[in-house]
Amino acid sequence: MNPAGTAGPARLAGQNLMLSAYARGLVTCWVGSPMLWLTTPEVKAELGIPATLTPVAVLCLGYPAAIPEAVISGNKPPIVWVS
Repeated sequence: MNPAGTAGPARLAGQNLMLSAYARGLVTCWVGSPMLWLTTPEVKAELGIPATLTPVAVLCLGYPAAIPEAVISGNKPPIVWVS
């Protein structure tokens, strides 16, 4: 959370958290859909978020149940050069 209007640094911190989690074997997902709900005065009060702060991200974090096999496709799209 951060003061309104300074979302950039908070988003960079979220990105760094995701990279750090990955390096430790965790998986993350940046979820945008709860943001409208999370910024309502009622929800902010229930969660104890001060009115002067605005949440900018919701991140899910956890250990993966399984790691899928990598799929490498030999079908590469053609490169078209335009001059």
